[in-house]
Amino acid sequence: MMLQRETNEHQWAKAAAAAARHVEDTLHVSVDLEEWAESGDIPRFLSAKYGFRRATLSGVQMLWLIAEHPVTPAVMRKHLMQLAAVWPGPMAAVFSELPWYHRQRLVQAGLAFVVPGAQVYLPSLGIDLRDRTRAVPQEREHLRPSAQLLLLWLLQMPLDEVHTSTAAAERLGFTRMTASRAISELRGTGAIEVGMTDRTRTFRLAQPPADVWQAMRDRLTDPVARRIPQLDTVDADEAVLAGLSALAEYTNLSGPRIPIIAMRAAEVAAIDGRNFAVADKSPPYGDADESHIEVWSYDPRLLAGGNDAGMAVVDRLSLYLSLRDDPDERVQQALDQMLGEVGW
Repeated sequence: MMLQRETNEHQWAKAAAAAARHVEDTLHVSVDLEEWAESGDIPRFLSAKYGFRRATLSGVQMLWLIAEHPVTPAVMRKHLMQLAAVWPGPMAAVFSELPWYHRQRLVQAGLAFVVPGAQVYLPSLGIDLRDRTRAVPQEREHLRPSAQLLLLWLLQMPLDEVHTSTAAAERLGFTRMTASRAISELRGTGAIEVGMTDRTRTFRLAQPPADVWQAMRDRLTDPVARRIPQLDTVDADEAVLAGLSALAEYTNLSGPRIPIIAMRAAEVAAIDGRNFAVADKSPPYGDADESHIEVWSYDPRLLAGGNDAGMAVVDRLSLYLSLRDDPDERVQQALDQMLGEVGW
């Protein structure tokens, strides 16, 4: 009996984790799972039939009943009424698998449930996402800027380090939803693998960094949205070296006389009132001495390192993406030298 209980607990834990991942990927919200302390106060036949988890979806607490086998709407409703004496909030059943006709009957009865990979039906939250809405979307040719930033950050972190979505959001300045979407996008490409540790969503590179870089490089884009003339009001102490100025820091290539710097669109707008949110792929200036500012699609400081003089320098991988189409053979040789020193 004890062995069977342990086996059931293991299966229930796996099913709950799978349901949480499915809800997170589908709704782009975080799901926190906890043991339900009051489960010892319910009738024994219910504790034998279901596993219980308290699930928090963006601040809304629900009780999840993890069921091993399909349950008819009449039986499910009866069990929910018995549980209402100890749990007054919303409840939902979690099934690893459920035939479409069982799902249809539960929907008709208005009973909430989650089937990982198939359907999320939470009527109390106004949610009904079915497998027909889960068709595989057309694969994007290039990553979104947030997903690209997350990937570049991972590529430059220790290989064995496991990350949480919360920590990544704080480090990269993402909202929780943006972090969730970026993780889901990278997961879809196979670049990362996602799991659960202590009821927290975790992720890591699926392969060694060099392999991921080679596999994903063509899906990464130039982070430079625009190149504009220098602004006199830019604080040199806040500047991030970019372009040929940054390449000169990493290699023996000679840099331009006046440094090239990178800034976010919002920073440029704050200085001179112009909005550079819309990308304009202007070609690089041909004259190395003609100074300019690169307006980036993400904050270049987030991945930047520093030089001996204490100035920030954009990271190697973003720099490569910004210069890989430069026709100058010397620049291409310097880029090869720089990537060879990444240390993968």
